[in-house]
Amino acid sequence: MTAPDPLSLVRDVLPPADLAWLEKARARAAADPRSVILLFPAVGRHCGRRRALDAGGRRLDDACRALLLDATTGPVLDLLGDLYHDGGVDERRAVLKALPRLLDRLPAESAALALVHDALRGDDPVLLEAAVGPYGGRHLDQDSFRRAVLKCALAGVPLTAVATLRERADRTLARMLAGLVRDRAAAGLDLPEGVWVVLHDHPDLVLDLDADEAVRVPGEARTWAPRLARTLGMGGA
Repeated sequence: MTAPDPLSLVRDVLPPADLAWLEKARARAAADPRSVILLFPAVGRHCGRRRALDAGGRRLDDACRALLLDATTGPVLDLLGDLYHDGGVDERRAVLKALPRLLDRLPAESAALALVHDALRGDDPVLLEAAVGPYGGRHLDQDSFRRAVLKCALAGVPLTAVATLRERADRTLARMLAGLVRDRAAAGLDLPEGVWVVLHDHPDLVLDLDADEAVRVPGEARTWAPRLARTLGMGGA
């Protein structure tokens, strides 16, 4: 299903005065792409800061900043780098979120990957979640992808936010997450949300976890894991 056009959504929720500011800002961005450096921070004041845009979890400020970038023309990589490195958390998040829609304006599909790696070096859950979105989920190499997923799990970012998780999760990542589950259970800590999405394809690891008294394997996993393990020839009662 095609995602709703952000401009239509924004027009439905912004008050007239704020919408007028956004339209003027987009016209200015079209005439002078570098003006976005000044306009990006102003979005929070004029278009709402961290306000939900729709039921899908998109934020109004992210959408408005993406619309500013859409209004610019020409190569965009240098502009994105300046916006990211000079911006705060909200501006950096917006840049990361906007990357998939700007692919045709980058010199190569993975050209902005350095921004993703920068976000992953930090510990801010907001930026980690944005870094493992569709752009990072597609372009990170496999080892970096595994480490990104593990870092999200440690930082409390739901693994369901990781784009391409089911497609890219491999045995190595599953083992890493199983170890994390065991360590956190032993310490009495909550398990990362979405970890069972990865472990679903590795029922033998789930069975091993279920044998650990400290780990609380969800009831549904106790149902499908033995059955799937038998089907795959991995054992199971």
